[in-house]
Amino acid sequence: MKLRKMLMVLIVFSATTCFSNSLVNNDTLNSKEELKYVVFKLDDLQERNWREFKSITDIIIEKDVTADIGIFPLSVHLGDKEYMAYVQSLIDDPKHFQLFMHGYTGTPKEFFDSDYDTQLEHFYLARTAMLMKYDYIMRVYSYHYYGVNEHTIKIINEDPFMRWVVWKTDDNYLPEKQGLATMDIRMEGVGKPDYGNVSFKSYLANWEKYDADSHSYIVLNGHPAAYTTDSKKNDLKKIADDLLKKGFTFTHLTDYRLMLEGHSTDKTAPSIPQGLEVSRKDDLHVTLNWNTSEDAESGIDCYKIYRDGVCINLSATPSYTDKIAGAHNYQIAAVNKNDLVSAKSLICKTSL
Repeated sequence: MKLRKMLMVLIVFSATTCFSNSLVNNDTLNSKEELKYVVFKLDDLQERNWREFKSITDIIIEKDVTADIGIFPLSVHLGDKEYMAYVQSLIDDPKHFQLFMHGYTGTPKEFFDSDYDTQLEHFYLARTAMLMKYDYIMRVYSYHYYGVNEHTIKIINEDPFMRWVVWKTDDNYLPEKQGLATMDIRMEGVGKPDYGNVSFKSYLANWEKYDADSHSYIVLNGHPAAYTTDSKKNDLKKIADDLLKKGFTFTHLTDYRLMLEGHSTDKTAPSIPQGLEVSRKDDLHVTLNWNTSEDAESGIDCYKIYRDGVCINLSATPSYTDKIAGAHNYQIAAVNKNDLVSAKSLICKTSL
């Protein structure tokens, strides 16, 4: 893959007050002062480049800051055990990392040459891959480098579970959903041979040029292909140190969303779904129904559907139809709008 991503600052023109990130303590949450937040956003994780990513995520852990990782979800079907374990390690460390959907397959221009039905199929395959492999809900979508078309936007707008979108202010297709409208600020030269270079000097120059200190939420967008030498990795460390020195708190994209929606103080998982009933409609269809769970603080967002211990899909309502033959064990878990998950329901088994 050619070096085509560049470190840049995405400035969000809105004030922020508090976040739910574990790196923000209770005193910070209760502060009346205006706080400043920053996110490292790293794009294009897939089976071919995970070792490059690991060298960067090791720095994130070393500096005890945070990063949001854009993954091509269908890559989890292609990777070996080492890649699968690496993705799991990111999911198991929510203090430092969160994942977002950054396209489906990583194929160049995958959006431009497909119609609505084809894209919708890949969108659901991508979500299901992360659910079945990692029991992980993809909540944030960031536009692929190659862009989007009207079908991509329609799918995002219609989907009840993708609740947060990151786009650029100069994009032709804008979502109806709440998201981060951003402006690109390039952090280094665009001409060869400087294309893709990351330097602490250019970071400082562009920070001052675009008056970044005056903004309260900043996303530093990058690509691991730009951090291939020890010198560039050291510059990334210096950038992290400088941001901390400037008084910025590292956080995640979802924390910004939760703050805006008012759910960041919810620390209680919803009630466990009760009354699960499973019946076979015909040889290939199983119908599931259960009682609505309760969550007094932020409300119920969706339910996770488990078949034989594996999360297979999400449902916005307390019912679901599974297309499969044979006898299977089903369970349900409730998810609230702060993405807290209940324990699973009792197992209910289908007949043959």
